[in-house]
Amino acid sequence: MIGAWNYTMGPALVYRGKKDLTSIQNAREPVVVIAEQIAFHDIMKVDLRHIRGFVLKGHEQDDILTHFLASEKRAAVRGIETILEDVKDGDTVIVDGVSGEVFVNPDAETVARYAELRRRGAPPFAREHLPRLVSQIVRNLPKQPTPQIPDGMDLPEGAIENIKAPPDIPVEAVENAVLGKLIPFVNRALEDDERALVRELIGAELKKQKEEAAAAAPGEGKAADERSAKRNEARARVEARRAELRTGRGGTAEAGGAGAAAATAGAGAATATKAEPKADAEGDKALSRTDEAKARVEARRLAAAEAARKLAEERDSKRKD
Repeated sequence: MIGAWNYTMGPALVYRGKKDLTSIQNAREPVVVIAEQIAFHDIMKVDLRHIRGFVLKGHEQDDILTHFLASEKRAAVRGIETILEDVKDGDTVIVDGVSGEVFVNPDAETVARYAELRRRGAPPFAREHLPRLVSQIVRNLPKQPTPQIPDGMDLPEGAIENIKAPPDIPVEAVENAVLGKLIPFVNRALEDDERALVRELIGAELKKQKEEAAAAAPGEGKAADERSAKRNEARARVEARRAELRTGRGGTAEAGGAGAAAATAGAGAATATKAEPKADAEGDKALSRTDEAKARVEARRLAAAEAARKLAEERDSKRKD
């Protein structure tokens, strides 16, 4: 990813921690600092004349550091995942902060080409740079983490789907983040047509990322739809059984006794969820523990109410006799 808009070349110095600040300060010639990440306040502890540029493994952009490097015209590139494995102290490194490329121990032709580019200086920002800049910035914005739900955890109906598929970040929020990260490269206010282009580019990049994610996990959307359909079928059967119990259809047997009535109602509720063995087996797997518990509690409550009603009827009948 682009870090700061310029070109540079020099010997590498791998930064592993604050102890290497002394190595930077004592280097015989200005170096290109190679690091996983480096803080702005640590950079300010050394004479900046000893640093030609930066290559950072981390994607995170410290806004202070980004603005500082841009104002200092020091080339920097971020997000090179393998940089710490590919470079050792003393390697010749070319940093192209305009294209976001890094060359390690380049050939003579590449050295000559970048020597000429360094002599000319970085090109001024132009409209044609926006597509590449916006694409790289959007791809390196912080991603929403995928929540991990412990096995067996009971959640309300619909909660799991909402957690696993959080709403997309509003395009306006992404736009504000992108515009903020464009400042070090643009160094001026964007024109209205440029802002409109940025908004269009963001939408296209977000759409592209969704398509790539869908292609990387084929069938996941279909499987999720099937699981949701099975859950809905199971819940529908439970609701139908509740309705039957409320209206007295398919309820308890006429045999008296509160215990017999409760047992019969419980058996009736269990039978209702096993009506069609194969389909119900799949539905029972999809039905959440919370829904099952609710169904059992409701069945017991209705059975107890039915038993109480019958006891009351028996008492009334005895009094009349």
